Amino acid sequence: MNAEPLVISRLKSLLDIGLRIEELKLLKNGWLNGKGLAPVHDGLDRLALAFDKNYPADALPLPHLYPTPEGRVRAEWSLHPNEISLEIDVRSQKGSWHNLDLENDAEDTQEVDLNQETGWEWLVSQIRQHSEMNG
Repeated sequence: MNAEPLVISRLKSLLDIGLRIEELKLLKNGWLNGKGLAPVHDGLDRLALAFDKNYPADALPLPHLYPTPEGRVRAEWSLHPNEISLEIDVRSQKGSWHNLDLENDAEDTQEVDLNQETGWEWLVSQIRQHSEMNG
């Protein structure tokens, strides 16, 4: 088996997260109709490095990354029937997890410390579990 497609796939996945974070760095305070704080650059850099180190982008679905008006980053995964989000305070590298099961309206929430390996391990296990249920 040729390993090149796997390497290219891995690089593309990392670039997708990295490129999106670079786009977020272009935001300025007031980006949302005169309101909206821009995420701090060093926090975005730390988040990009943490995703690179801890998230198996070649094995799991990538999140969509969005800015929030409070200067945070919201990561979202649509893994039917689950809509999952993790709102990350890029200064503290802590996040608020929310999972909504659209079939039965069940919700769960969790605080996740992305400074800790255990926080990333928990996040990866949750995404893996929900993506396996999805596929």
